Amino acid sequence: MTIEGLCRHYTALSETDIEEIENMANWLPTIANLVEADVFIDCPTTNGKVIVVAEAKPVVCQSSYEKSVVGELASEIYEPAVAQSIRKDSNVKRMKAITQEGKCVIQTVEPIHSQTTDHLIGVLIKEKALKEPEERKEAEVLIRAMSAEQRMHLMEYLEEGMMIVDQRGMIRYANQWSIKLYQRLGFIENPIGRPYRAFSLIKSGINHSEWLLKQEVQCGDNYLVVRHVRINDGDGSFVVLIKDITRERRQENEIILKSVAMKEIHHRIKNNLQTVASLLRLQRRRSKNEETREALDKCMLRILSIAGTHEVLSQSVSSDVKILKVIENIRQNMMMTADPEKQIDILIEGDDFYVPSDISTTIALVVNEIVQNSMKYAFKDRDSGLIVISIKHTEVYSTIIIKDNGCGFDTTEKRPESLGLSIVKSMVRDKLHGGINIVSNQKGTEIEIKFANYSPEMEKMQIEKIKQQARKSHNTDN
Repeated sequence: MTIEGLCRHYTALSETDIEEIENMANWLPTIANLVEADVFIDCPTTNGKVIVVAEAKPVVCQSSYEKSVVGELASEIYEPAVAQSIRKDSNVKRMKAITQEGKCVIQTVEPIHSQTTDHLIGVLIKEKALKEPEERKEAEVLIRAMSAEQRMHLMEYLEEGMMIVDQRGMIRYANQWSIKLYQRLGFIENPIGRPYRAFSLIKSGINHSEWLLKQEVQCGDNYLVVRHVRINDGDGSFVVLIKDITRERRQENEIILKSVAMKEIHHRIKNNLQTVASLLRLQRRRSKNEETREALDKCMLRILSIAGTHEVLSQSVSSDVKILKVIENIRQNMMMTADPEKQIDILIEGDDFYVPSDISTTIALVVNEIVQNSMKYAFKDRDSGLIVISIKHTEVYSTIIIKDNGCGFDTTEKRPESLGLSIVKSMVRDKLHGGINIVSNQKGTEIEIKFANYSPEMEKMQIEKIKQQARKSHNTDN
């Protein structure tokens, strides 16, 4: 199929874009000879993949390809440089990749932009064969210089099983590690001198003498990776390497089980907190004292904000949660308890990022207090209002800005209802290790919370702070 046909069938490129790709393809043979590499043009498809639409092999040196790959898809697993260049719209230099024919190459990828719209329409790829490091060549020379007895002695120290199978399919050598493994798996006979098919751990129906075969298998409670590497072309002899990964797989299973258990724990905590909130709601309905009803409302919303964090954690694989989901739960709780006679909107905008569970709980409480105060005091004499929660995330600090268009307040005045704000300042300082800035006037109130992102350094600071408090307490007791 032609470049035009491939682009029309697989991509969303315009007529002008296709012409530009075709013009670029005319230069590929010249580029291939200049850089002494295989050169390709790949274009993103409509289903999120990448397809090769043009290629050129160098004449001045050996190509890494025997067949044409035009019309084939490029896998992100084997060609990460291509995917990265398209995703970031930038150059990617000298990354390892595996060709469609299974050969290792070094890729350099450059994006191709439309001359009319400047958007990315494809990538130009230059591939050179990956040469063996000199150290490896020297090591191979040393190994070849060893006697057969020395090489066999060396193989005994391998931390994995190794067997040599001849062209007739008979096991001619097996190191002690592999012999002990087969004994552990229940094999009675020594594998040496026996047909390999009787000892093969891989699935049946597979050509045992393939050039490179790798398969993970489970034998009882054991997890093994079995590899076949052909020794000589044509005669069918090969080496079998067996690695025991039982410990790694068991650890992975333990992590999965712990993750499931933690999700269940968070789910139960969320249910218990919602039950407490429901009891407070019932108590509020029975109370005739307006001050008591307001106090119960505040407690109920604080509990629900924590419950919302545990709900997100119960759905997450890790102990980290996305901040937008936490704040969205708070917004929903606020809207359910808002005054039905007022039209108050709460908007959430900005960056989404992961935060640790304890940090997310603190953020939930802080945002809950500020939004609750805005809804209660900012729109006292108004029928409508707007609260905007903006989030900005950088590598070092993150910022949450909560802004309303209410009546504002005097930030220097001590008010009896300012307990919530005092709690917020304390939590931002002690839990988030950040700062808070409040600006308020007749046009509304803006509260900016800035805190450091969680890092190992922060964890060390917290541990050191706990140690200092413990030492201070010990000295006081004495």
